[in-house]
Amino acid sequence: MNALLIALPLLIGSCSDDNNSYNDPATVPTDIIQTVVKTTDNISIGVSTDKAAYKPGETVRFTVTDGTLPSSAHVRYRHGADVIADENIGSTSWTWTAPQADYTGYMADIYTTDANNQQTIYATIGVDVSSDWARFPRYGFIASYGNDRTSDVIASELSLLNRCHINGLQFYDWQYKQHWPLGGTPDNLLESYKDIANRDNYTSVVKDYIAQAHSFGMKAMFYNLCFGVFDDAKADGVGDHWYIYTDQNHSKCDRHQLPSDWKSDIYLVNPSNKDWQNYLADRNDDVYKALDFDGFHIDQLGDRGTDYGALMFASTCAVLPLLIAFLSASKFFMSGLTSGAVKE
Repeated sequence: MNALLIALPLLIGSCSDDNNSYNDPATVPTDIIQTVVKTTDNISIGVSTDKAAYKPGETVRFTVTDGTLPSSAHVRYRHGADVIADENIGSTSWTWTAPQADYTGYMADIYTTDANNQQTIYATIGVDVSSDWARFPRYGFIASYGNDRTSDVIASELSLLNRCHINGLQFYDWQYKQHWPLGGTPDNLLESYKDIANRDNYTSVVKDYIAQAHSFGMKAMFYNLCFGVFDDAKADGVGDHWYIYTDQNHSKCDRHQLPSDWKSDIYLVNPSNKDWQNYLADRNDDVYKALDFDGFHIDQLGDRGTDYGALMFASTCAVLPLLIAFLSASKFFMSGLTSGAVKE
């Protein structure tokens, strides 16, 4: 016998006590627990929604994906213990209009009630109603764009991420080059190109991932460093004076070494250099012109050592407001400014 339970006013305890014994459910005093409805569970039905998140007032479509739906099944939509609506289901696919309240989560319970008023839960699924995905980001990533990623494969992958309510996707290592992320130009896209690990990336696959992500209500964020270039960057217009050096004579560029069979090591430029900022902004504009990305996942390489670690972090922080200004007002950005995120 299980019960849907609600804890009254946040256990009345202090949030500052991280060692509170209430962290163990077995120690929670019973006098602050209220039984909402007695249930048994028979989680034998798979159910999905058509999107990872919804805008207020948007139509939510539910589909039974596995198992047999009892003929007497009901669906109850609730926020915590507050029941918003309760109705007969009647088929394996149905819709519900999300309430107008923004930034609110709901639970849908699929259940039956017997002659003794005993409820049996067969499936549950959450619904996020939020006009801006960044309020409650649930971030995933994809990292392979070969020709084995057919539309059916992509649909299967994103269906799983959708069931996990992932509402934002980082497109990791999708780029042609760190300093020239788009494969080709907006007017002349490459059909395929080598990524940093010399794997084949296909522009059509990148486009398909973006389109299918959008169909699930997910945002598509393109990954790139804010200060990385390849060894051929000068031929693509990167200036000599933009680089960061490991010596005072400026004879040795700082670089992040990668395996010898990869496309290039990553050489570092100064992210606070105005010419580099303008160059990167132009390359990002090319990306937005050619591909329907929603934003730029900005990354860096962590601590560069005792000589350059503090400088690099300060420079990276300094450049972020300027990089953000270059992004379209309708786009998003996600910053990866941890000391991790180091490519190996």
